[in-house]
Amino acid sequence: MFEGGVFPRVPAGGAVGALGAPAGVAASVPAVSVEDAAGLLASLAAGGVLAGVVEGLLARLLVTVQDSDGEDSDADGAGADGAGSVGGGGLFGGEPGGDAAVVAAAEGLRVVGVEEAGSTGLLGLGACGLGELAAACLTGCGELSARPGQWGPGGQVSPVVGFEERRFNTTCLLSARLGVSRARAGQIIDHGNTLMNIGFNPTEVMERCGVLDSVKASLVTRRLEDVPVPVALAVQDQVLSQAPRGAVSQVGRDIERALIEVDPDGHTEHTRATVSRRCVSRPRPVGEGLCQAHHRLKHTPGWAPTKDQTSGDLSWHTPDKTAYQRHPDGTITRLPLKIGPHQHLVPSTLVPTDLSKQTTPKIIDHLNTALNHTHPSSGSTRLVTRGPHPRERPGDYETTPPPKNHPHPRTSPPHQPHPTLLKHQVPRTVMTSRRRYAELHAHSAYSFLDGANEPDELASAAVELGVEALALTDHDGVPGIVKHAQAGRAHGLPTIHGTELTLADGSHLPVLARNPTGYRRLVSAISRHNLDAGQRQEPAHDLPTLASALRSESTGQTEAAAGTCLVLTGTANGPLRRALGDPRRPDTWDLKAADTCLGHLTELFAAPDRGRPSGAGPTTAAHRQVEGDAAIGLAVELTLDGGPTDAALTDALTRLAHAHRLPLVATGAVRCARPADARLADVLTSTRLVTDLEGARGHLPPIGRWLRGAQDMALLHRRSPGAVDLAAELAADLAFDLSLIAPDLPDADVPEGHTPASWLRELTRQGATRRYGTPQEHPRAWEVLNHELEVIESLGFPGYFLIVHAIVEFCAQSGILCQGRGSAANSAVCYALGITAVDAVRHQMLFERFLSPGRAGYPDIDLDIEACRREEVIQHVYSRYGRDCAAQVANVISYRPRSAVRDAARALGHPAGVQDTWARQMDRWATVRLGGLTGQGDEVPEPVLDIAEKLLRLPRHLGVHPGGMVLCDRPVTEVCPVRWAAMDNRSVLQWDKDDCSEAGLVKFDLLGLGALTALRLAFTTLAERGQVVPDVVEEGELRSTQTGRPWGLHTLPEEDPAVYRLLTAADTVGVFQVESRAQMATLPRLRPKTFYDIVVEVALIRPGPIQGDAVNPYIRRRLKREEVTYLHDSLKPALAKTLGVPLFQEQLMQIAVDAAGFSPAEADTLRQAMGAKRSLERMDALHDRLVAGMRARDIDEATAEEIYSKLRSFAEFGFPESHAFSFAYLVYASAWLKVRKPEDFYAGVLAAQPMGFWSPQSLVADARRHGVRVLPADVNHSLAQATVERRRAQWGTGPSPERAEQWRPLTPHSAVPSPLDVHDDLAVRLGLSPIKGLGERVAQAIVTERRAHGPYLDQADLARRVNLSRSRLEALAASGALDSLGTDRRRALWAAGILSDEHGRRRGASRQDSGGWFQPTLPGTAVGAVAPTLPTMTDRERQAADLNLTGVSTQGSPLRSLRPGLTADGVLRAADLSDQEHGSRVRVAGVVTHRQRPHTATGMIFLNLEDETGLLNVVCRAGMWRRYRSVGRRAGALIVRGTVEKGDGVVALMAEHLQALPGVPSTGSRDWC
Repeated sequence: MFEGGVFPRVPAGGAVGALGAPAGVAASVPAVSVEDAAGLLASLAAGGVLAGVVEGLLARLLVTVQDSDGEDSDADGAGADGAGSVGGGGLFGGEPGGDAAVVAAAEGLRVVGVEEAGSTGLLGLGACGLGELAAACLTGCGELSARPGQWGPGGQVSPVVGFEERRFNTTCLLSARLGVSRARAGQIIDHGNTLMNIGFNPTEVMERCGVLDSVKASLVTRRLEDVPVPVALAVQDQVLSQAPRGAVSQVGRDIERALIEVDPDGHTEHTRATVSRRCVSRPRPVGEGLCQAHHRLKHTPGWAPTKDQTSGDLSWHTPDKTAYQRHPDGTITRLPLKIGPHQHLVPSTLVPTDLSKQTTPKIIDHLNTALNHTHPSSGSTRLVTRGPHPRERPGDYETTPPPKNHPHPRTSPPHQPHPTLLKHQVPRTVMTSRRRYAELHAHSAYSFLDGANEPDELASAAVELGVEALALTDHDGVPGIVKHAQAGRAHGLPTIHGTELTLADGSHLPVLARNPTGYRRLVSAISRHNLDAGQRQEPAHDLPTLASALRSESTGQTEAAAGTCLVLTGTANGPLRRALGDPRRPDTWDLKAADTCLGHLTELFAAPDRGRPSGAGPTTAAHRQVEGDAAIGLAVELTLDGGPTDAALTDALTRLAHAHRLPLVATGAVRCARPADARLADVLTSTRLVTDLEGARGHLPPIGRWLRGAQDMALLHRRSPGAVDLAAELAADLAFDLSLIAPDLPDADVPEGHTPASWLRELTRQGATRRYGTPQEHPRAWEVLNHELEVIESLGFPGYFLIVHAIVEFCAQSGILCQGRGSAANSAVCYALGITAVDAVRHQMLFERFLSPGRAGYPDIDLDIEACRREEVIQHVYSRYGRDCAAQVANVISYRPRSAVRDAARALGHPAGVQDTWARQMDRWATVRLGGLTGQGDEVPEPVLDIAEKLLRLPRHLGVHPGGMVLCDRPVTEVCPVRWAAMDNRSVLQWDKDDCSEAGLVKFDLLGLGALTALRLAFTTLAERGQVVPDVVEEGELRSTQTGRPWGLHTLPEEDPAVYRLLTAADTVGVFQVESRAQMATLPRLRPKTFYDIVVEVALIRPGPIQGDAVNPYIRRRLKREEVTYLHDSLKPALAKTLGVPLFQEQLMQIAVDAAGFSPAEADTLRQAMGAKRSLERMDALHDRLVAGMRARDIDEATAEEIYSKLRSFAEFGFPESHAFSFAYLVYASAWLKVRKPEDFYAGVLAAQPMGFWSPQSLVADARRHGVRVLPADVNHSLAQATVERRRAQWGTGPSPERAEQWRPLTPHSAVPSPLDVHDDLAVRLGLSPIKGLGERVAQAIVTERRAHGPYLDQADLARRVNLSRSRLEALAASGALDSLGTDRRRALWAAGILSDEHGRRRGASRQDSGGWFQPTLPGTAVGAVAPTLPTMTDRERQAADLNLTGVSTQGSPLRSLRPGLTADGVLRAADLSDQEHGSRVRVAGVVTHRQRPHTATGMIFLNLEDETGLLNVVCRAGMWRRYRSVGRRAGALIVRGTVEKGDGVVALMAEHLQALPGVPSTGSRDWC
């Protein structure tokens, strides 16, 4: 029966009876819990041949787990043929597996599915270790056979309600796993079920040891399963001794003979009942609807069904004596009195207080209508059983009182066996006491790969289970603690705040804060430990240092008495358990070492006066555990895994706790909320270990680490049940509200004699005078300023605006361009302070929309700072407010489709190459299902997708917010742990922006924006040439206060028509925000004419309006092709400005107020939901409130849902109008520079690279098409970055004369969309730094040396004066940067290797030191520097070298040399398409500049082609792209055949065929597909 003929080993105190002894008598059986057996199951290897007895035991175990698990699971596994599954539909829907689902739901139990059973180890059996499995099951048969309290009179097991449904489900599971028929699986289950009952110990032992054949053992159990236990034991005494040697038929005859001899009356009764059953037909199956509902109710615990044989009426009776009668016509009536016999009630049966919670509302409405003869909406009573008992909360599951002495339903009295046989009965203990429990050790998903659920899911599960409090102990900090506190408040669950710290030896120590003081000390200790390291490193806390930081300094009598924190000794990886020894080998445990370790912990953390006077009596559970008072700072943590070492571990820790007078507290070391999440927790564990599930098996717990209720914990900790109750006692002392720790802003710098309010007024007055003039010149502006200042002062926000102004002032003094945006940035006060360049008075912006008394919290002002200089501002903030009071905000990096698929595939054991292949098929931001796949590829298996879908958006690790900083008036290190970031000299919190906002921390966003660098560089070059604002401009409006000042964001002419001509023509290459493909396709249709049109354009092409189907309706209405309509009249005030189409976040807030009746506070909640992570979920949470509010205002349901869908489309992408105004001004500024000062514009954009949508090559090509002169990089004329160069009479002083062709007059191309104000005496000179291999530092050294000692005379002079390596000198030569030195590229390349040593060797210091000096060689002594006659590089070769080394060519388009051949083949230029008819089929060639696949484009791919005449947008349908995907992704240049799409000035090509165009130098493309 077992492999190798090895008999199973029975542990001490194991199975009943002796091996092979047929006459064993039942003895005392040490109890083994369900978790014990399940843990052993999980440890066995997969595969092998299963023994019949173990198959039966396994089947029974599965049924038992379903009976006693006690968890409310959502498992959705399926058995063979789809049966046994628990779907997500209604319980009365008649779905497969419905019987098991209904019973499980009615009893508060769960059903194990195949997938879940396999993942938790219940089906991972093999021949190896079957003896241990059998012994574990047999020794625990007393508790595995049925739940406590389900035993009827005479020691027999009463019929378990709904057992047949569970048996059917288990049959499906076993059939699918073993590959046998359901009939065979049913036989195995019945056999195993019977073996687990009292009276079959001899058969169990003999079959398990291989003495008795499984067929004969099955015969014994089938025949004796219905007889009393003493009779069964007596029959086995007579039969089993001869059974191994006899035939099966002989064993059957021996059994019948023994039954007649031992119990003749019982044998006669059994024969009569058998004959009677053969004459009874099977009942007809129940129907659907109300009949099915009745069938379910009939099986509900505590409900007794009866049937009137005369009338056929069916009745059922509730425990509160109410009877409901269903008549043959289908009607249901409620009877005032109980009728008929009452079914025997099983003690301690679980009865739900409200049956309506277990059924669908539709069925309940039908039942209520029939029962009460009233309409459901009239407030009729639900199907409710009796109310809760005293001391029980409503909604709890309650126990049915013991039944009265009803007559037995059988017609004849039950048979009583011979009195002498009663000695074989084994008494059973019934557990009836109610336990209390609070979970003190739980990890959320913010433990990052060590927790599977968000804090809200944990809190929800805790409430369902009746857990009294929940502690969150994420690793080395509190990254999820704010969400934990939110969830506790939402669910009414007391929350405990703590962490699990990593010690220097690698062990983990849980610490729980008792009060706000303890929380501050704990967080401060973590922060100080992190910051003292000086750089980012993994935490490694020192126990004495930690104890010193946590030690209480009395701040009050209560806190001093209770201490600040409670320290737990940890689980298997805690210091105490590690000192004990190998957790799997109790025989090797070192109790002395553990005692020493616990003594050390006691000295550090336990209260020194915890002893109590001998006469004092205990008053609490903690006192009953420990002879001491409540001043406990240390507790011994007991976490069991359901394995064979539980008893030894409980005994050892109990002895240690009592020896040191410490409490022993039970915890679950929770990693997931529900059993259904255990699979995900295992996957995360394997991901953390960078292995698959099989490789992580040794690190997975034998039983799932999900939340358990009090009864389950009491069962698991039955050897020390007081530890469970003590957890609830301690929780009452540990729970507190996290909102008590909120800090305030630091004090602003205010001169002496001023308050923050008066100083803000003074600064506003000074700025308003510069921008608006005097109150007499602009009275309206000063009136608005006074009103805004009054609102700011009434809210107490002057300090906030002063802090922002101080940062802006630092930027101005440092020459850093800065622009504010955000809810309060676009106000007249911010304009006067110089925070923003948007004039709120001119644009009539309502200040109350951004800041009002109804809005809670500080306003939102984001500062956009030059990306390349933002670090200067961040370090200034650190130095100004201190490292302790300032920190950056974290950014929670969540799983996205690609990372989720990769980790899921690795966990399931797929090879690395396959993981990457599947991951590449996923879109970056969509889903893992069909909509998120890109192109063709191998099909991703469904199990991988299932796991990946659960991983999606789960926290993966912490990053750093791009620019969010928190400032506090006291150390932020006492509010949230701070640690060093990966970037030097940055410290970061563990909370993201949403958590900071919820906790009351004020965040300032210092964001990097490359466009500001380009604008600053352009304004700088204008200032260097002495350019100032003139008194009069030809077009546009200038204020008198602007004239004579340098050009800048605040001095540009307003409403310049040339800007709007440029935008209407979509000539916006390089223009901030409107240079993308989609923007350029929209501008000709939108035709902007005013500044607000630019605001609309900025907000229109964004995911929110696109997903909300707002783009095309707005454009049609703008072009007067569609009438302006509103879904409801209440939307008109909010949407009139945007033609009835919602575009801005503020409009949606106004819609919520006007149409749904939201208060200002609720509208602000909507704003936060739209701008937060997981905003879709937060928006869905507001669905009912929004729709109900609209329905209350006479908006029909369909319209309300349509309005909500438009609001929901803005989730994650809501764009405020205030942001759009700020961005629109930058759009206007960059467009004005391009059209009025094009040389400065292009120089600034090229110098600020990398940034924007277009590559430097496309920018240079666009400049040349407009007639702007672009000169190549040169060592005698270029700076490190691109700049504007003025034409001089003598260009250069070296031997190479000026090349006249570089300054010849340029004519703009005829195909350019709009003209620019080109200046013939100016040119854009490219910089040296972009040359590949040179770098910023070397380029700056070349420029500095030239400025200090004059131009370079020749290549040798350059090599002697600047220390250049051979590779760098060759790069300068190949790129043409040495052309001004009188040598061509090939000759310069020849000499580069020789002349690289001209600078000489370092003297007086080592190469690593910065000191010393260089000894150059004698001029002209280098051998081989003069090259022989070499052929000159062709134009095509020079262009290829330029593109390869600098990414830019000033010699025109790469297609120029191929154009004659392309024209001969009928291939058109991009500009030629404007002359083609709509729908005509053409061929076009171009260099690929972009490949895009927006997730809002339903699978379409967009390509951008560029040739010498301009740009072309190519649209590829999904099917066409799949055909030519390889060509489209790899080719640098393409010939595209397709049809022309024309309309409203926009030209595009709908592609039909893609062909690679060879021979074109690669310029590189920017791909997002």
